[in-house]
Amino acid sequence: MSTPIVSPAARRPTAEAVVYRYTAIATATGAVPIPATSAAIIAESVAMVNEIAGCFGVPISVQTVVGSMGLIGTVNAVGRGIFVEAARAMGWFAGPAGVAGVSVLGAATAGIQTFVLGFLAVAIAENGGQSLPPPQARTVIAAARREYDQADWDRSPEREKAPIKR
Repeated sequence: MSTPIVSPAARRPTAEAVVYRYTAIATATGAVPIPATSAAIIAESVAMVNEIAGCFGVPISVQTVVGSMGLIGTVNAVGRGIFVEAARAMGWFAGPAGVAGVSVLGAATAGIQTFVLGFLAVAIAENGGQSLPPPQARTVIAAARREYDQADWDRSPEREKAPIKR
């Protein structure tokens, strides 16, 4: 038997579901107000990129994704991570309100970064696993940020099948 050929466009919904799932996981991990949870978020991001690569059947390295982000995007992501880690450490000195604020900050930062990284990985997979040219990568990143702000975060299979109640 031969394997049916599936177009990249047909694989995109599955890959997008992977991005949403890992974004939810990273958001929950980012909300944990303990320093060094960024290591867990990095591991989750690597797993997400690998799963997206599997959806398309192409190899994607984290280096390819980071390379497509460009120097400014990478520095921005690293800077946010360092800021959140420092805030987590200082949050313990501010009491319960500080810890809660740091949890919200960590969750939001982890969520948006994972979402953008995921959609960048999807675009790279659609490009055969090759890095994106900077203008195309910037377009994907901007579109992912807009979609994150407008996202419907309850994309569970049960909800997809249920009629929308208005």
